[in-house]
Amino acid sequence: MVLGDFMKPEELLSNLEAIASATPAAVLCTTDSRGKGFIRWMTPVVMKYRPGMIYTFSAPNAAKIGHIEEGSDAEWMFQGSDLREIINIRGAIKAISNPELKAELLYMIAPKMYKYWKSDAKPGDLVILETIIEEAIYYLPLEGTRQLVHFT
Repeated sequence: MVLGDFMKPEELLSNLEAIASATPAAVLCTTDSRGKGFIRWMTPVVMKYRPGMIYTFSAPNAAKIGHIEEGSDAEWMFQGSDLREIINIRGAIKAISNPELKAELLYMIAPKMYKYWKSDAKPGDLVILETIIEEAIYYLPLEGTRQLVHFT
């Protein structure tokens, strides 16, 4: 893809959907009350009919839930399997409860959550994490280009 003067949020979301559907994991970073960052691999979903959002699950007692409750924003890193595209996302993150959304996300994510299921976790105990995208940086490392995309 040749980048013009700027990329529209819709274009970035299209690229994000493609990467998220092709790769099973992305990196999520939250911070604690001291500003110390914590990163971990997660299994996210980007839904076409919920633009500007990233969803994933967490155990309710995970450290990241405490970070989120303290007001931590989130930063995600998605990368294509060939590392030709990298998208960093920044935004507000919150834990939400929505049984219908949870059922839909379980259907979409469950086949990708190999490690989580090995921990004997129960799907009913999972908490939905919703990230509202505020800005993104789209990198093409082999071309040496990047663009900042703002969401309103």
